[in-house]
Amino acid sequence: MILQGARHPPHRRLFVALIVTKVITASILLALGFSHVSDDDFARIVIAQTFATRPTLDPSGTSWLPFPFWVAGATFMAVGRSLAVAKALSIAQSAVAWCVLFRAIGRDHLRAWPAWMACMIAMCLPWNVWLGATLVPEGFVGPLLAAAMILGATPNGLAAALLVICTLSRYESWPVALALASFWFVRGVRARNLRWACFALLALLGPLAWATWNQHAHGDALHFFARVSRYRQSLHLAPLALAERIAVYPSAVVSVMGPFACVGLGAVPALAIVETRKLWRVPLALALIQLVTLIAGELADGAPTHHPERAVLAFVIVLIAAGVSGWVSLFTTFTKRRSLRQMFFVGAAAALAIYGGAWIIHEIHEFPGRGESDTRQVQLSRGRSLVRTERYRVTPCSYEHFALIAAFGRPEQVAIDTPSLRTPPTAACPKLVRLSAGE
Repeated sequence: MILQGARHPPHRRLFVALIVTKVITASILLALGFSHVSDDDFARIVIAQTFATRPTLDPSGTSWLPFPFWVAGATFMAVGRSLAVAKALSIAQSAVAWCVLFRAIGRDHLRAWPAWMACMIAMCLPWNVWLGATLVPEGFVGPLLAAAMILGATPNGLAAALLVICTLSRYESWPVALALASFWFVRGVRARNLRWACFALLALLGPLAWATWNQHAHGDALHFFARVSRYRQSLHLAPLALAERIAVYPSAVVSVMGPFACVGLGAVPALAIVETRKLWRVPLALALIQLVTLIAGELADGAPTHHPERAVLAFVIVLIAAGVSGWVSLFTTFTKRRSLRQMFFVGAAAALAIYGGAWIIHEIHEFPGRGESDTRQVQLSRGRSLVRTERYRVTPCSYEHFALIAAFGRPEQVAIDTPSLRTPPTAACPKLVRLSAGE
């Protein structure tokens, strides 16, 4: 197998090229006016800004997992709480995560160039570009969780550590951690390998720690699931037929991949060819477990509330990596004439690059947060213009006030009056009053 089973570290220049591409795509996106996917993005920044002045174990006090706030809050402590710092941190986190994924794929599964191409395709998908340019956990959890799946065939400390980060950042990583920990534990018991059993326990550290905290803080180890379910039900979302609910996450996968779904189809030969089957059966099985769990969560009102695309990024990344491996194996195994093989491979790749590149450019321009009621440019501008030594009271229309507070950078100087009725925000929202010294 010419391009499989690499035990050579990827070339440093490819790491640099990956980072440079990440920075350039994020910078272009920000220059186009992108600022957020939803108001939750700014709410997360505000929580991290608060953590920088008052650190706590559970910064949000909600169902949101704590690791992203620990990292962002610590960064704000060190270099300031501005939105510029938040943007730089989001890009840096995402760039590091993609480098970790590149190293994971290049360790055993693909040689450097195919591994790099797999990472480039996945990293440039519009949803990964958007989420990697704002301070939300999906920007780094997607590639890190995919890396843990890809490394998971044999128990190891790196995959276990990645799972700790992911499970303390996003809930869709939990079924992967549980499945992989069970697999490792069984292998450790059969091999009488205590180290492997310890890796299995480490992989479950995040869920166990969070459940323990919820039992202590709320009297219910699964308080967070109940909270998410109640919130979903309070939204009174339009009812969907059973088939539509089952299709939510598979449809999200197709939406995220776009024309690059044809790359993912290469996962079929990756499982069919003996030499690559042993490399990809565990990662693809874990990805499938995650997808099935998300579908089950949707049916039980326990899945993420907004943007199902955000929850399937790791699945998509694993599918693309396995797909690249499968297509490479297919061409090198079954095409005997070298010139014909190269001509077909180069032609197909060029066609996909042209069409896929055009699709990416078009889709990236259609980023979230552009609608009349979704844009927050006015609130951001108002927040930046506030006097840093003053205190304010805000009365929001909906959740647009988080953009203003995040731009202000001093949430401890803002009191929030919860409106009795939430309405679609306008440019005049939120209502802002300067507080006197005695208030």
